[in-house]
Amino acid sequence: MRFSTEVLSLSAIFIACAVSVGFIFSPVPNLELMTVTIFLSGYILGRVCGLFIGFFSALLWSSLNPWGSGLAYPPILVAQSISFAVVGFSGGIIRLLVNPSKLGLKSLIIFGLSGFVLTAFYDIVTNLGSISFSGFEIKMIRNILIAGIPLSFFHIAINTLIFFTVLPSLIKTLNKTGFPQKYFKK
Repeated sequence: MRFSTEVLSLSAIFIACAVSVGFIFSPVPNLELMTVTIFLSGYILGRVCGLFIGFFSALLWSSLNPWGSGLAYPPILVAQSISFAVVGFSGGIIRLLVNPSKLGLKSLIIFGLSGFVLTAFYDIVTNLGSISFSGFEIKMIRNILIAGIPLSFFHIAINTLIFFTVLPSLIKTLNKTGFPQKYFKK
């Protein structure tokens, strides 16, 4: 894929937005808008851009995170970066299934399921990254994972709702402005 200056600039804007909303919501555990922002970037700019935007957004956010830099926990940094790269790439794939100018109930269901699956994927991969770094015994790891189930359920439920309600509204609003039409990649 050939990247124009315009697409690179939009990619940088999406990265800045994703990192910014990551920091804005970081005091509230598992309430975040990074996932939907990165997904939207792939949906608008295509799979390849979404992949890079997801990877670099996570790399920046995790490395600069005031609650604990991912640089101190490399497996978690890698897990977050890979997970968000998958989210961005998936946005581009879903774009092939959902026409931005015809968002109906089927589209809402696809978006909601995407939010559910991608958030569950993120939680599983980042938990595995945490486990690989912890050095705890299996029994302790099991207890930690069990204790985290309510937070994961909250994270998955909220993101499913965001993907089902907020994402289609964002796409409809952007469509009305005419902005994304020339960027939508198949």
